[in-house]
Amino acid sequence: MKAETRYKNRMTNALKAIAKKLDLPYYGLAPGGSMRGTPDKLYALGSFWFMFEKKRLEQEASKLQLHRIKQLNERGLPAFWAAANPDDTGSSGEERMQLYQQLKEFTAPEEVEDRMTQYEHDCGRIHHFVTQQLEKVSG
Repeated sequence: MKAETRYKNRMTNALKAIAKKLDLPYYGLAPGGSMRGTPDKLYALGSFWFMFEKKRLEQEASKLQLHRIKQLNERGLPAFWAAANPDDTGSSGEERMQLYQQLKEFTAPEEVEDRMTQYEHDCGRIHHFVTQQLEKVSG
């Protein structure tokens, strides 16, 4: 298998291993035709969803990608990017360390609480609005 193929599969394999170890459902999606600058992959470990942009070691996220990642984070969807050498394999690889660090930060209790508070607030507002709209429509 070519180094480039191994490089592309390592993230998926690492996340599947986490899901299996924790007995969580895993889901990975590459949303085609997405907005320019949006991270490449959408992942779920159980009910925890996040977006990830993978770069080769010599690359960095573009200004647009950094802007989109910031927007997603501000809207409650954890998103981040990491760069790694395609030959950097194994559980101690730099890419995996970056993944673990980001997941640690986004799943910290205070981060989760902030997102849940905002989620509850937004859902309450949406529910109230659509309830009013349904009452108007049904007369």
